[in-house]
Amino acid sequence: MAMGLGNAPKIFLISCTVFFHIAIVIRDAARAIDPMQVAILRSLGATPGQTFRHLLWPACLPAILTALRTGLGIALALLFITETFASYSGLGYFIMNAMETRNYEDMYAAIITLGLLGIGFYILLDRIERKACPWK
Repeated sequence: MAMGLGNAPKIFLISCTVFFHIAIVIRDAARAIDPMQVAILRSLGATPGQTFRHLLWPACLPAILTALRTGLGIALALLFITETFASYSGLGYFIMNAMETRNYEDMYAAIITLGLLGIGFYILLDRIERKACPWK
C-alpha cells in the first residue's frame, strides 16, 4: 500500500469515497433550486450570505442529511473491508480473526457491535434531521 498500514490509509479511503458521494448529492440538490427563487431574493436586495442562509441552506439541508445517512452505510462497509485487508486492529480484523480461529461467539458479537454502531449513528442523524428540518 502506498500509505502503509494503520489508520491513515483507512481514513483516507473512507473520506475520499464518502466525500464524493456527499458532494454529488449536494450539487444535485443545489441545482434543483428554482433559479427564479434566487432571482427574487436578489431583486429584494439579499446579499449572497442571506441567499445562502435563507434559500440555499434550507433547500439543501434535507439532501445533505440523507447523503450523510447513506454515506454512513458506505463508510461502515468500507471500514470493515479496510480493516479486514490492511490492518492489525479494528472490528473488521477482529471479525476475520475470530472467524479464522473458529471463535464464533466473538465473531458474531463483533458483527452485532458493527450493526449497533450503524444503527446508533443512523438514529443520531435522524434526530438531527427532525430538529434541523422541522418543515420536512
